[in-house]
Amino acid sequence: MVKKIGQNLLVTCVITFTLTGINIGLSNFALNVWLRSWLIAASISLFMNLFLLPKLALKNKKKRKQRQITKHPS
Repeated sequence: MVKKIGQNLLVTCVITFTLTGINIGLSNFALNVWLRSWLIAASISLFMNLFLLPKLALKNKKKRKQRQITKHPS
């Protein structure tokens, strides 16, 4: 879980830094914009990975199991 969070933060850091650098250049102002963008992206990404995606994966797992039961009844 900690590894997943670390990867999440690193990926959002690289993506937001690249997009900020492309869009407004690298200046003192850009650092503030990048930090704000990174915080927003990281919070959304962490929320998705920690809360929503595991629930969706569990739901899909239950559906697959139900399909297997209906295809191969015992």
